[in-house]
Formats: sequence, C-alpha cells, structure tokens
Amino acid sequence: MVYGMSWYLDVVANSKWDALIFGDYEMVFPLPYRRNIFFQKEIIQPIFCQQLGLFSSSEIKNDVLLDFLNNIPNKFKKIILKLNETNNIIAHPKLSLTPQTNILLDLNHSYEDLKMNYSKNLKRNLKKSNKYDLEYSTNINVENAYNFYFEHRGNKLNFSRKVKNNLLNLFNTLNDKDFSEIVGVFDGTQLLAVVFFIRFKNRLTYLIPPSSPEGKQKAAMHFLIDNIIQEYAHQDMILDFEGSNVTSIARFYQSFGGIKTTYQLINTQP
Repeated sequence: MVYGMSWYLDVVANSKWDALIFGDYEMVFPLPYRRNIFFQKEIIQPIFCQQLGLFSSSEIKNDVLLDFLNNIPNKFKKIILKLNETNNIIAHPKLSLTPQTNILLDLNHSYEDLKMNYSKNLKRNLKKSNKYDLEYSTNINVENAYNFYFEHRGNKLNFSRKVKNNLLNLFNTLNDKDFSEIVGVFDGTQLLAVVFFIRFKNRLTYLIPPSSPEGKQKAAMHFLIDNIIQEYAHQDMILDFEGSNVTSIARFYQSFGGIKTTYQLINTQP
C-alpha cells in the first residue's frame, strides 16, 4: 500500500511521524503524531491515509503484530490509528478495536466477466447515463480535479487551510511521481464528475470522487467507474474503493462486484 511510503507520510502527516522498524526495513510500523494542548505526542491517523499499521515483506503473524503494538513508546499518550487489512488482530488488553469496512475489486478478469457481477441497480444507472452524450476523459489536470472537488464536495467538510494545502501537495506529489490517474466525465464542455486515483504497484485507489448535482442526476460516477474498469480489465490490479462504513456508500461500491474486507481502528482505552 502507498500509505506506508515515507514520502506519502511526509505529505499527509506534515513530516510528523516516527516508526518502529525491524531489521533493514523488513517490517515497518509508522507512527504519525500530533501534539496536544500539553505538548504531548498523540498518535493520530492522518487525513487521506486510510490504512497504516504494520507493513512487512513477509506474512505478518499475530504474535509479531502484538510485539509491535506493545512496543509503541509510552511517550505517545493517546493512540487513534487504523491498521491495514493484513494486520489480523482479534483483541488487545490495552486497545479497543473497531472494525472498518473497505471494498476491493479484482480487475484481473475480462470486462465481460466483471460486468456480469454488476448489480441490477447499477445496470439501470448505466442505461440511464447512456441516454446522455457523456464523454469519459483522461485529460484532467491536478488543478481542475482539486478545484472541482472543493466546489462540489470538499467545502462541505470544513477542512482547515492546512488540510487543503496537504491535499494539493499530495495531488502534485503523486502526479510528479507518476502515481496518479485523474479521470472525469463531461457532457459537452461541462465537467460532471472527477476521480483522482492513486496507481501504485498493483493497486488503483479511489481517493477523491466528487460529482456535480447534474452529474449525480445523469449517473456520471457510475459511467466513470465503469469506464475505469474497462480500462484496467484483464490486468493484475485491484480497484480499492477506500471504504466505506456508511451503508449506502458501501452498497454503491459493492454494486460493481466489489468484495467487502475488514481492517481495524485501534484506540487507547480510557
């Protein structure tokens, strides 16, 4: 996963992170932090960074994961952290665990086979979108994607200026490293929907997915994801929808044939 890369953490955590490391980086457990009002360090999950925890070049055994969790330094007075999907933990004596939902779609099949797993409601929405003269475009730049996101979604989330700057920095960093895939849907000259994907190794991560009100009415996002599936079908890639715990959103992602997976949110117990 891209989330565990040092340059990614530098952006989303503003370079405020430590790490537990085994060997020559054979295992790494990033510890992003902030300081509370008493200037004490607290481990906190950064925005735009869905999963962290223990990353390893080999299979992660439960006792090894517990060793890392138990060796988080006491200087961190609080922990709110999302482990990744390979960190299989059932319980911990000092940490509370809350299951989180993700949806993954294996794209290494023909488009025809993938489409067979589309839900009936999705197929109806694709028929609806085909009534309009929609155009799928890979010619979306970072500035357009960023501005479209805040026009139609981001401003409702009351992000601080620092978070907004972090997102723009993340967009530019991923684009400069050639780890981005920015796609959109137009109706004529009007942009209706945009998705900023992270393309890292064999994972295509659905990072930022805004639609305009007209885009929602014309099922532009359904049309967009269907086109990205066509583009990457028959490739050794996983489409990672990044959630969600919201039932309606998870249902939308699963309508494309995605499979539900679980990862854990850990918190220090009061």
